[in-house]
Amino acid sequence: MRNSTQLLSFYLFALCLALSSCVGENGPIGPVGPAGTNGVDGRDGIDGRDGQDGANGMDGQDGADGTNGTNGTNGTNGTDGTNGTNGTNGTNGEDGNANVYSSPWFDVNWSVPTGYYGNHHQPAANLTAADIDKSVIMGYIKDPNTLYLLPNAWNSNVNISMGASPGNIAIWYVSTVLFTAPTVKLRYVIIPPAGKMAPPKGVNPKQHIYDKLAADGIDINNYDELTEYLQAP
Repeated sequence: MRNSTQLLSFYLFALCLALSSCVGENGPIGPVGPAGTNGVDGRDGIDGRDGQDGANGMDGQDGADGTNGTNGTNGTNGTDGTNGTNGTNGTNGEDGNANVYSSPWFDVNWSVPTGYYGNHHQPAANLTAADIDKSVIMGYIKDPNTLYLLPNAWNSNVNISMGASPGNIAIWYVSTVLFTAPTVKLRYVIIPPAGKMAPPKGVNPKQHIYDKLAADGIDINNYDELTEYLQAP
């Protein structure tokens, strides 16, 4: 058996040797065959991530101003509105005091500075006979500190009084003892029976003026209160 195996191996070797010695040289390269058909396109790849935003560019320079446009035409005037209704009448005002006159202050120059009787006459061109007859004429004197309505009891021994005639105001003192007359100033007020002082028919005008002042609570001793009430200049 062993010999048979060796003999078989020898024959196989010899056969291989004979076959290798029978192979010829390589022949020339044949022509290139036709190109094969294109393969199917591959699938699109996944999109890549967005890149970071670039930095903002610098602002451009302002453009030149445009020319002014032409003025538009004036619009047409609107129609006039309707007139409003008349307002209600106001209440009647209180009657004024026409022709009330208040004089300026005058210096008093006594005819007898020291004695028992002395007077002073003050021209009053606007004082008429009608005023003497129907108007109330009030006189006031004042020393540096106090104002007095005339007539006035200066003290227990002396009285200072006032009288009026057309164009003239007179004041005088009468004393029971030797008296040195005071340094005073004089003014007078003429209140005619007109305006709020006009009396009813048949009533004494002077008395009506006094009654009206009293009824309205006016202190005639207070010159400022009186002239304010009368709206005297």
